[in-house]
Amino acid sequence: MQAISTNHGADVLVTADQGEPLLVVEVKRRHFNQTARQQIAAYAKGVGAKFVMYLDPKQILVAPTRDGTPEWERAITLPTESILSHYTDVPDLERIEKFYLESLTEAWLRDFSFSWKHQRPPGYDELERIGLASKLRDTETHTNRQVEFATLP
Repeated sequence: MQAISTNHGADVLVTADQGEPLLVVEVKRRHFNQTARQQIAAYAKGVGAKFVMYLDPKQILVAPTRDGTPEWERAITLPTESILSHYTDVPDLERIEKFYLESLTEAWLRDFSFSWKHQRPPGYDELERIGLASKLRDTETHTNRQVEFATLP
């Protein structure tokens, strides 16, 4: 068994079977910029994630990776408010704290894994276009504030 610290730098790490890193997620209260792009790319490469996600109050940007490097040209963009509004009654996501935005993101990702609220969570078809939605089934979601280690084979 190989241990991978979930103190990976990203806000959320989603792992597939046997703890394999599937998705790294960075949540920000400000808009995506070059620094954020480099930061999430470093996280993905560091853990070998197959996908990256950047989320701010306006947009969700998701891209597959190749050898840990995001393929931004294949990225899809989703409107944050129309996706996360299924998990909150808060009308304006621009005014919420980062930790709450992270919590809503976790709820959405766990809905893909466990179908706790929707059989096909919002954004399913778009995420499936890049091969992610069906891979999120039965995954584990880890945050830096939840656990110290996840186990890999």
